[in-house]
Amino acid sequence: MITKHTAVQTVLSLVLTAALAACGGTPSVTLPDPVTDPGTGSAAQAYFARPTGTAYQLPPGVVVDGDIVGDRIERCENVKPLEETVGNVRICLGLSNTTDTTVTIVIPGGTYFISESDENQNGLMIQTHTITLPPHVVTVVYVELWCVNHHRHASDEDARYRFGPVNTNAAMKELLDLLADRDLTSDLSAVQDAVWDITDEDGLTDEVRAALRALPARTP
Repeated sequence: MITKHTAVQTVLSLVLTAALAACGGTPSVTLPDPVTDPGTGSAAQAYFARPTGTAYQLPPGVVVDGDIVGDRIERCENVKPLEETVGNVRICLGLSNTTDTTVTIVIPGGTYFISESDENQNGLMIQTHTITLPPHVVTVVYVELWCVNHHRHASDEDARYRFGPVNTNAAMKELLDLLADRDLTSDLSAVQDAVWDITDEDGLTDEVRAALRALPARTP
């Protein structure tokens, strides 16, 4: 018989195991199903394994060309990363504009890219980016996103991704608002650790908030 005490011990064991892992480390936790209220610790880990939110939609006439691959594969070798995307979830994708006119798409801050495997991290775009797509051309885009799941592997060439939702979680929204106009390259560790504070730990502290506000402003 499973007692309440045993259940609590099991949850604590999962939390401790996840805390010992790192980005790029060996996955060591079997995640439960997502929860409605993300909470913190193991509950947050479950939520951000499959985050919910407003579905991201490409505009009419724009489609993904081929797979979204989790590495800087050959088609992306000479493609400059989108500015301010400097994380360890590396995404290479082609966007085909099948229309007769130039199309501008906006990928808002808070957009998740979801790994098709539970072994690879989901990726998060923190700041909003605009991409111009000429007509009848496949535009190749390379993005380096922030790691969302501390206990999973970083992305690799075997990982496949899809556009996920745009964030609606209040705790993550606070972080996105704090960093919307900051230079993310000025302190990569502080930014990544702040993401993991929300997705895997107990949330942002006042000390972390102050440090993020002190980051230099992003150059227009």
